[in-house]
Amino acid sequence: MKTLKAESLINGTVLRDIARDLVAATNNPTLRKERTHTIGTMCSGSEVLTLVTEALEAELQAAGYPQSFEPLFTCEIDKNKREWGMDMINRGSCCCFGNICEMDQKEAWCYKHEKKCVIPRVEGAVAGTSCKDFAKCSNNRGKQGHVMKKGSSAGGSSDTFYGFVGYLDVHAPDWVILENSDALLDGDRVNFDLMCSEVSSRGYAIKPLILEAMEFAVPTARRRLYLMGVLNLAKSMVIKDANRHWGEVRQLVCRAQRKPPALQDVLLTDDDEAVEDLLQLRKEKTVAKLQKDTNSMLLDASTAKKHMQVFQDSHLRWGGEKCRPRSIKSQWMATMGEREREVLMFFQAQHADEYAASKGVLVADVGQSIERVRSGSAEAEVSVLPTILPNSKIWMSLGAKATRPQRMKVERLLLGTEALRLQGLDVEHLRPDLLKKYSSNLMMSLAGNMFSGTVILTTLSALILSTEWKTDDEPTETDGDDVDTALAVLRSLKGQSA
Repeated sequence: MKTLKAESLINGTVLRDIARDLVAATNNPTLRKERTHTIGTMCSGSEVLTLVTEALEAELQAAGYPQSFEPLFTCEIDKNKREWGMDMINRGSCCCFGNICEMDQKEAWCYKHEKKCVIPRVEGAVAGTSCKDFAKCSNNRGKQGHVMKKGSSAGGSSDTFYGFVGYLDVHAPDWVILENSDALLDGDRVNFDLMCSEVSSRGYAIKPLILEAMEFAVPTARRRLYLMGVLNLAKSMVIKDANRHWGEVRQLVCRAQRKPPALQDVLLTDDDEAVEDLLQLRKEKTVAKLQKDTNSMLLDASTAKKHMQVFQDSHLRWGGEKCRPRSIKSQWMATMGEREREVLMFFQAQHADEYAASKGVLVADVGQSIERVRSGSAEAEVSVLPTILPNSKIWMSLGAKATRPQRMKVERLLLGTEALRLQGLDVEHLRPDLLKKYSSNLMMSLAGNMFSGTVILTTLSALILSTEWKTDDEPTETDGDDVDTALAVLRSLKGQSA
């Protein structure tokens, strides 16, 4: 397997570099016909798909394939993330809807145009429905059993999925990519089977893939289920043999695999303006908190009791352990509350041997509770992040044997812009105007919800490049009666499978 050069992530070219390699491997004559692929996204987390389609379009056109991508809508219920999404796209007349559960309607409120807009049919729909009822880190996991048998669930997994399915019922896009937690395949897999059944019963030939972001060039763990589907009655595609098509998709997916560069080789440097600005902001906020309440940074009684018990259960003395000297010396340490410092102290005490032997960067997510603190791996000199969550606070420490030149020399917290970069979304180079507008905390939250940029690029590219697209002899447009007829057939098929 190839190893991605660190410069590809540092300079923001990783998406184009991978897209270029995939395009070079294709020889699809139907891509020679000029075509615009329309796309809609739902609950995508960060709108990284905008950068993905820009990269793929640029490389296709550079290779002589006149293909383009046009976003027609995005759908995001969170106000701040919705505004981020509109800024990320910022072209054309792309609509911005709010609630995925309303996508089964003819029209919905559009936050971009500040009025009700028609919900358009797109060639391809990409969605990341809620995983809160399945994810291994979720408190809701397993509490409601087979949530896909219900129309609503505590974590919203059922609600958002059936909102997506509602869009398929009304608008029947030619192809879909649905992302969710790989934990759906744990246990009896009933929820997974129900999801597959709901999509396939609407006339889609489907292919589930489990893909790990670390195997696609980024030093960040993110193992996810990607359910790909193509409509049997597609207007723009010709699928003569679904199994053969998925085999070609799989070949391109494998071609895109790369080992990531080491985490320490792609971080921002200590003197980067963004690093210095965030440290100063955290210092100011810490002072303001202490001036308002001198106890604001301390543990509350119930958390202190829990920490004491966890230390004792691990044969460590609560109050008798200290963080590593390099951590204590860092100015960033004073900007963390007592809870985060104790979580870090506990983690470092548990992993003392790893710190002593490591030549790379060791990380601990101190944003989690002390029982659930998570870490990445640091084999030899190659370090990677754990799966980033919306509430992650990732402390980075240098291993005791990290002697070669490091971009990071001072132990500190990971920035939100770095969390995005390490998943293929380089704001600094590709959307620099967003750096001053949005906080590091929001960008960390986006990173915790997003599709991995390199993985969604791979799945989308594999589907586009391997598909036989209809030519002038097989028109891509049909009139309204034909569309209604096709949808009626799909509803009939759904009724027969129920």
